Amino acid sequence: MNKRNHNLLKALLLVFILFSVNIIYAQTILKGSVKDAKTQEALPGVTVSVKNSTTGTISDADGHYELALSPGKYTIITSYISYQPMEITDVEVKRGSSSTLDIPMTEASQNLNDVIIVARKNMESEMNLMVERQRATVAVENLGAKEMSSKGLSTVADGIKKITGISMEGNTKVFVRGLGDRYSMTSLNGFPIASPNPDNKLIPLTLFPTSVVKNVTVSKVYQPSVFGDYSGAHIDVETKENIGNDYITIGISTGGKTNTLFKDFYASDKGGVGVPFLGISKGMNLPDNIKDMKSDDFISYSRSNNPFKTTFAIEKNKGMPELGLEFGIGRSWNVGGQKLNALFAINYNNDYTIYDDAYVSTVNAQGEVRNMFNYNKYSYETTMTSLGQVSYTLRKNDIISYNIMYVNNTEDDYTERDGFDSEGIDLKGSNSVYHIYTLFNNQLTGKHQFNKLFADWQVSYGKTTSDEPDRRQVMYTKNSDGKLSLFKLNQQETMRFWGELYEDEWNGDFKLKYNLDDKETSNNFIRLGGSLRNKSRDFYSSNFYYNVKNLDVQVDNIYDTDEYLNYDNIANGTITVTKNSLPRDKYFAGSDIYAAFIDMEYFPIENVLVAAGVRFEHSSQWVRYWTDAAVEKKTTLDANDLFPALNLRYGLDQKQNLRLSLSRTITRPSFIEMAPFEYKVPMFKIGSDG
Repeated sequence: MNKRNHNLLKALLLVFILFSVNIIYAQTILKGSVKDAKTQEALPGVTVSVKNSTTGTISDADGHYELALSPGKYTIITSYISYQPMEITDVEVKRGSSSTLDIPMTEASQNLNDVIIVARKNMESEMNLMVERQRATVAVENLGAKEMSSKGLSTVADGIKKITGISMEGNTKVFVRGLGDRYSMTSLNGFPIASPNPDNKLIPLTLFPTSVVKNVTVSKVYQPSVFGDYSGAHIDVETKENIGNDYITIGISTGGKTNTLFKDFYASDKGGVGVPFLGISKGMNLPDNIKDMKSDDFISYSRSNNPFKTTFAIEKNKGMPELGLEFGIGRSWNVGGQKLNALFAINYNNDYTIYDDAYVSTVNAQGEVRNMFNYNKYSYETTMTSLGQVSYTLRKNDIISYNIMYVNNTEDDYTERDGFDSEGIDLKGSNSVYHIYTLFNNQLTGKHQFNKLFADWQVSYGKTTSDEPDRRQVMYTKNSDGKLSLFKLNQQETMRFWGELYEDEWNGDFKLKYNLDDKETSNNFIRLGGSLRNKSRDFYSSNFYYNVKNLDVQVDNIYDTDEYLNYDNIANGTITVTKNSLPRDKYFAGSDIYAAFIDMEYFPIENVLVAAGVRFEHSSQWVRYWTDAAVEKKTTLDANDLFPALNLRYGLDQKQNLRLSLSRTITRPSFIEMAPFEYKVPMFKIGSDG
């Protein structure tokens, strides 16, 4: 290479180096944080971008953002749901140094006739809930609607399984820190809600599809502002609300299990009334005139009137694809200078499940097998949920809202079992049950602000029902020729059962909070309030036993029973049906709780939060029942309890907290634990459920 070319190469290299250094040097950082202008809380998920360009970013969980820009002046724009969009001009980025721009955002508002309407934060967002979790006074876990949707979760039960420290048995029994169902509490929008299952304290979480849920919060630490009847966890399901948007949503989904799709599927007769596929069945409840009949009167009545709308026959169909339907609509109107928001949502889904070749056995202390049954179980479940919500703003930060929710859940199970009993008799059984749970809940709430004083109040009425109409069982003995004969050693093997449970619950709550600092929004406050809760329950059950000693039949299968277990044989006296409904098969119960509390939150220094309070509850609980000798009894429980709580939080940094919690709570007995009443688990539930 000659000298001229060598000098040219060095010149080009020098130009390249200078150009690269200039680019690196020219690129600098614009950074800062985005906060609520009033509360100074960090806002995650805010879009921060340069006007008329594709350069932009999203603020992180702590509200921080960074933009790589060349030196110059820019117009920065921000956007965030429920907040006013901003446009900041003449933002200068200087060469060779980082520039800082902190952005205070103001909640979206609109002046209409001197009235300010303020939008509300979207608490379905995963980012917003994460910030709430970090800054909560006590340790909480939560899931929002957006996170549940992105993870493909269909019900609250599916979401609870994803929360740390919580396990579930099936879809109903929740365990927190090893404590079972009776040690926890479920609430809907902050209000306790009753379970339709007499054996469980928690309402089945499968009743809440994620399409009508805003978020789910699980608190493992007690706070005096809620009822003290839990030691494990407080699970609060918050339903959707319209935050000022107009929308329509329509959804449809399908799926299925490989061992169920288009396979033989068996179910009990529903009497041909209603649409069982949708969970709508009518005419299966026991008529009131039969409930009040004596046993002899019922025998005479059944000879001239068919008392039952269904048969023992088992219908054979095919397992179909599962179906999910969803519809929602939300609207907002300007009314009287204020905002009227409304929404309506309805959701339906079903589920087919087949348990093949399962078995259950009983073994004594010596290891001897007392009985053993193999079984196939066919389960069809439907859930239909509807939700309505109306809210109206008042003044600046006041709002009144009304929520109504109705849930209808059905479980249709058929079990065919084959084995031997404790006496070594070979048996084959046909067991079916149709269970209907309903929940009807109404809530009226109000939130008001008067400078540094905040007032919240709530009133709710809820009604739950648990109907088990016409549980049916037929037992057969196996003959040496392979035929089956009706089991006749006792009358209880061919039978029907009816069970009905009704529960009404009223709740009221009022809270006053006063900010200790001289401003409307404060982290230091004192609060006091009162609550009341009234609950009543009625339970009734009845058994109908079939005496089939005069019925001499041999059958090949257990599905077609109309030829022998029919009404003609009851009318002519071949079969005698005995009504067994004793006073001990029913009970009535109720409870009242009156409570008052006071608590406070205070930051003695910047990173240390002290939250303390105490709650007083007067509780009265009673159960009226009858003994085996038909003697009426009444068990009562009256108590006055104090529930103190102390919660300390030390912030190591913006992402880490240390917490210490001390509290006293109580677990009151359930209604059925206060009386010698045994709720009989459906006989088809054998194995792990039995």
